[in-house]
Amino acid sequence: MANDKGLTLIEILAAITLFGVIISIFLSLFSDNLLLSNRVENELDAIHVAETAADASLASGEVRQQVRTQGKSCEDNENAEVVPLDSIIGGGVDARFSEGPATYVNYTTAQGETYNLQLITHCRQTYETNLYPVSIEVYRSTDEEPKFLAETYRYVKGENSNEQ
Repeated sequence: MANDKGLTLIEILAAITLFGVIISIFLSLFSDNLLLSNRVENELDAIHVAETAADASLASGEVRQQVRTQGKSCEDNENAEVVPLDSIIGGGVDARFSEGPATYVNYTTAQGETYNLQLITHCRQTYETNLYPVSIEVYRSTDEEPKFLAETYRYVKGENSNEQ
């Protein structure tokens, strides 16, 4: 007399094993997606910081003047130079800026994340007669060296121009 009304122990163990494998696949996909989402969010934050810092730092007449002074033709000097951003530290332009390590300026977001920024002048091409190319580079401090995250480029108009 055979009892066909229930499941055997082997069938239950096989079902639990199959269920565990399916769940582990879904959880690994979810965790990978979460890591990718965090990385993209950090990159977007860094780009936003670069844009905000570029706007705030280039709003300072003193910084624009330093860019114009340091801006050289590519025929004279092809090396990029760091522009000091001392004039935007201390709440004069934006309270989120503070003194950073070496040639960097710190920028702290509303969420408390701190980024290191550098404003760099690049050489002017001959066709850029009244434009001074600059870039803002965003770094995140690590134990060893700052880690590059993002950069944005801008042009500063020369002194003869009506716009900034």
